[in-house]
Amino acid sequence: STVLKYLIVASSNRKFKVIVTETRPDYSGLRLARDLMREGINVEVIIDSSVRSIIRDVDLIVLGAEAIASDGAVINKIGSGMIAFIAREYRKRVLILSGSYKFATQTLWGKLVRTYEREIYNILPKEYRDLGINIRVPTYEEIPPSHIDAIITEEGLIPPKAFILLIAEKYPNIIAREGF
Repeated sequence: STVLKYLIVASSNRKFKVIVTETRPDYSGLRLARDLMREGINVEVIIDSSVRSIIRDVDLIVLGAEAIASDGAVINKIGSGMIAFIAREYRKRVLILSGSYKFATQTLWGKLVRTYEREIYNILPKEYRDLGINIRVPTYEEIPPSHIDAIITEEGLIPPKAFILLIAEKYPNIIAREGF
C-alpha cells in the first residue's frame, strides 16, 4: 500500500511506466497492477523470476517492507531479495518505501524477524497433492542493507545503516524500553 500511494503521488508530476513483478500464491503483483491502472499509470506485469531479462530497461527498483531490522536489512515478500541482488549486479538503485513503524524491535538484540511459510494448497493444484511431493512456500525473505540504496519513510530518505538513528530519535521510548 505504501508503494501504491507513492507511485500515485509521483504520477501526478510525471509520466512513467511501472513494471510490477508477480509472485504466487497471493497475486499481490496483479492487484498492484490493477490499482495502478485504475489511477491511469502505465503498467506491465512480469513474473519475478524474469527480472534479469528486463533489468536493463529499468531505471529504479522500488520495494515495500514488512519489517526493517536495526542493521537496515529489510524483510519483504519472497522474490524481493532476488530482485535486489539482480539490481545490485546491474547497478540499479533500490529504494525501500516504508513507514518507520515497521521497525522490528527484537533485532536490537540480534533476534531475527520471524517469517512463515504458506500452506502448500496455495500453489499445488489438487491433482498433485497426493503424490507425496515435498513443497515449501516461503513467504518473506531478507534484503541485506548492502543491496539497498535508501529507505524512504515519512521522515525522508535514509541510508539503511542509519535507520536505527531515525528510530532512536523518533521513538526514544522503544530504545529505552529495549535497554539499548
